[in-house]
Amino acid sequence: MRLTLRFPIKGLYYYAADALWPHLKTGMHFKIQTEPDNSYDANAIQLFWTNRQGSALIGYIPRQLAKTLAEIYSPHDIENLDNRISYLWRQGKWQEIELQMTLDLPWHKALQSVLLSLWLRKKHQWQRFRRKKSC
Repeated sequence: MRLTLRFPIKGLYYYAADALWPHLKTGMHFKIQTEPDNSYDANAIQLFWTNRQGSALIGYIPRQLAKTLAEIYSPHDIENLDNRISYLWRQGKWQEIELQMTLDLPWHKALQSVLLSLWLRKKHQWQRFRRKKSC
């Protein structure tokens, strides 16, 4: 089953997203790289911003979704998945980037992935609402 998922990128605060923010635009692609030697998550999938001068780590695909992708795809297939930025938001030090990916999944994994990405997006929207309210 072919589907398109939108989900927030994790770890933006800890990596190069802040420094690269002026260069990020909706529709841009990230280089995807698996990180099997990650001590926190063997299924970790990194997202890199690249240009002619080099590349910088932006963040990670959420752990729950990375696990699903690792169950279905080989590391080589994961690194070649179609992706693009679908949403950018910034307020002070808070940033959010949503990534859009098109995947071919069995129906039960597609359903699981759709529900997971919806939950992740709603969770981030709620956090954003709480931050706006407290400002």
